[in-house]
Amino acid sequence: MADQRITVTIPSPAHAHLLKWWARTSGRPLSNLASSLLEDGIKQAIRDGSIPEQALKCMNELIDASLEVHSEDWHEDLANVKQAGL
Repeated sequence: MADQRITVTIPSPAHAHLLKWWARTSGRPLSNLASSLLEDGIKQAIRDGSIPEQALKCMNELIDASLEVHSEDWHEDLANVKQAGL
């Protein structure tokens, strides 16, 4: 799911210019900058409480299910790290 792609239209020519030069001066592709800004916006929306509770519940259920699937591998890695003394 993390590899889903979207198309974004920048609503303002000024913002388009800003993003173009922000990406160039930070030495990263525009798509990478946009992805980072989207992630920051989602985190802020979670903090602000502006995301519907049902959407957050669904996200948390997916995270919990993923943790259950990988729990055995995680415990195995943890045991190996402890055994190696790391």
